[in-house]
Amino acid sequence: MAGEGELRELTAIARGQQTAQAFFDLVNTPGRFNSKVRERLKHVRDMVETALGAIDDNAVGSPEHRCWRL
Repeated sequence: MAGEGELRELTAIARGQQTAQAFFDLVNTPGRFNSKVRERLKHVRDMVETALGAIDDNAVGSPEHRCWRL
């Protein structure tokens, strides 16, 4: 499946971070991870944001928080 390696890498990175902000900051650190990993995170974040918009519930948290929790 396309992107499976990037998702696996993102989940490993997320497990080691205490917050969603730390996770996104780390992944987006210049030169730290390749563009495929950064693009996959952007893609997942955008999908989560779309889903959260459909739920229309302010209590569910930010798209970044939800990505990190996934």
